[in-house]
Amino acid sequence: MKLKNLLIIFIFLGCIAGEEAKIHQLKFILNGKEVKGLELFVPLKEGEYLDYRKLREGMENLYKTDEYSSIEVQAKKEGEILEIFYVLQKRSVIDKIKIIGEVGISKKKLMNAISSLKTGSYLNKMNLNNYCEAIRNKLEENGYFEAEVSSEIKENNGKADITFIIKSGNKKRIKEIKFSETLRKRQNEIKKFLTCKEGDFLIPFKVQRDMERAISYFKKNGYLRANLDFSLEKLEKEWVNLEIKGNLGERINIEIKGYRVPDNLISPLWEGDILEEWALEEGEFKIKNFLKRKGFLFAEVKSEIKKEGDELKVIYEVEKGSRYRLNKILFDAENVDLRELKSFLENYYESTFSFWANGELLDAYERGIKIFYRNKGFSDIKVIKNINKRNGSVDMEFRIKTGGKLTIKSLRFEGIDSNESLIRSIRRQKLFRDYNRECKGENKDFLNEQWL
Repeated sequence: MKLKNLLIIFIFLGCIAGEEAKIHQLKFILNGKEVKGLELFVPLKEGEYLDYRKLREGMENLYKTDEYSSIEVQAKKEGEILEIFYVLQKRSVIDKIKIIGEVGISKKKLMNAISSLKTGSYLNKMNLNNYCEAIRNKLEENGYFEAEVSSEIKENNGKADITFIIKSGNKKRIKEIKFSETLRKRQNEIKKFLTCKEGDFLIPFKVQRDMERAISYFKKNGYLRANLDFSLEKLEKEWVNLEIKGNLGERINIEIKGYRVPDNLISPLWEGDILEEWALEEGEFKIKNFLKRKGFLFAEVKSEIKKEGDELKVIYEVEKGSRYRLNKILFDAENVDLRELKSFLENYYESTFSFWANGELLDAYERGIKIFYRNKGFSDIKVIKNINKRNGSVDMEFRIKTGGKLTIKSLRFEGIDSNESLIRSIRRQKLFRDYNRECKGENKDFLNEQWL
């Protein structure tokens, strides 16, 4: 149900337009009966003057509960007495969900396709088309390309039974399996992964599964940019042609010299349509970080690309250097309680225990220090990181220069009629210790010397 369908319908516009009216009674009518307890959703109160903005806000709050199929506001005015009525229709609760007709596949599979539709939940009729489409897609995945799906609803005493009626139709058979020009040289290898053959019923989800198995095989053998897909050509009666298309790309051979690095650290960078220079530099960065986490704080990595026929050779040369243990971390800091800073950093980066100096942790501390001081109102923070080598270990020193604090000179709100609720919210969050307000037309200025 769209909100625009719930806009206030004022039957009483003619009788109260242009005049201030005080609300004598505020009532809620649900399915024809007056109910209590919904007053909490509406900011209007009895005894207040009618406020159209609050009236609409009440409708929106009720709409968000998702319990009502229609919401309407009506009014009755006799002399000085104004009565406001919220007229609501409750959604039905789903009691039963059934699938009938020529199903073609197991009803359990079809129910899984609409798993978000549950008994006990509120009925939303606008979503039924989406559920029919989900069932239709599941049937198509299983070879029923001409399936018809419709739905029926029976409502009684606040409960709803939903029935999906299915005509699955006939499956299609594969007349011919073709390969695109880019794959013809490798079609025999790809055929090994196909679980269907010419004359079989076409089951699209199985063909897709076969493509994924073939892609996995080629990637393991260096074709990191392999991409396979399929399309169908519908013929007369129950026949279709199946075409396998895509491209294997170049065979990429990644060689890392100087240290053993997990294959999955670098190979994903070279998949798909990528910029080779970026992948090369990103690989250097990942290898350095991998080594820094293991205590090789000064590791260096060089890389190059060589093309040899249909093969792309990617070479990383690692100079890991010495491995260090972390002795201690020192802070040369201004304007702060060091215990508070250390506690913040421990929560900012939760590292696993290691005897070796974790370079990634030290980099994270540098970022965390800046965030910590910004939260204190400092805008120009400089962090100088020094690594002092000892015999097989290092001391890490952070020298912190904070500069001055940034203060709020003024805070201005435009285009709002009332700021009181906003002010209360700001003060509750302690963003401002005090404020001065100056009203100029429809704009409000709030002046303050609180730290940002």
